[in-house]
Amino acid sequence: MHFQAEIDNHVIEEVNVDLEFIIDFLKQMNHEISSFCTLSYDDYNYVQCAGSIEKMTIEYRKSSGNSFEHSVLGTESSAIIDATIKYSGGEIILKSNEILNLDDAIEVFTTFYKTQSVLDKYKKRDITSIF
Repeated sequence: MHFQAEIDNHVIEEVNVDLEFIIDFLKQMNHEISSFCTLSYDDYNYVQCAGSIEKMTIEYRKSSGNSFEHSVLGTESSAIIDATIKYSGGEIILKSNEILNLDDAIEVFTTFYKTQSVLDKYKKRDITSIF
């Protein structure tokens, strides 16, 4: 297990990190100096988030044979419009139902840590084509 995160505008990397360390990082995320992290098993299986505890984006990548699927996670919503969130690198353009928060991040990262998957309750918008 590999965890990479921005802390005070510096990227740190931890190997074999425990879940409590990850959750502690998520709880202090802000869009200025500690605004993103990635939890991975390898280059093709990971979750990552960016933003702040109030407004963040969460992405999920899963390998499938010789390829992979990369998705932005969101919630079910009847009113989906373009939206943005901030992180230390600027702004990220999303859909309004894809703006998640700390509770979502803890749930997604905990599930991924334990199972290498995400819960079906999160809607996945496939963005694999941009990679």
